[in-house]
Amino acid sequence: MQIGNACTLVAYSKRQAFLVSWNHDNDETIGIQDETFKFDNERFAVAVRINDSVIPGNLTGAGNGNMLTVPVKPIDALLPSVTEVEVKLANSRTDSEVTVPVNTRMPPLLTAAARCRSELR
Repeated sequence: MQIGNACTLVAYSKRQAFLVSWNHDNDETIGIQDETFKFDNERFAVAVRINDSVIPGNLTGAGNGNMLTVPVKPIDALLPSVTEVEVKLANSRTDSEVTVPVNTRMPPLLTAAARCRSELR
């Protein structure tokens, strides 16, 4: 899906969603939507695992409503076989983790995302 100057891949499960967005500079952001999240414009230290791969670096996420977004370095190589995403987040008020199962066939979504991303350049 293309929204303005970004493309977003969305994989839904029953009460959660995993999103990957690319902007025109090819910056990537992942998003986790969970019905149990109730954020009020909060910032977090975040650790992200996709399948067995931990995303390296000191990640910082932003929570608003039921959505957590995290800017990441390119993770394209991890996406074709993703089956679950785990996010651990912490700040002075919160220490939590959530796992999102990804039951979507990713190759067709990645093909569509690649077409969208080629339009951004």
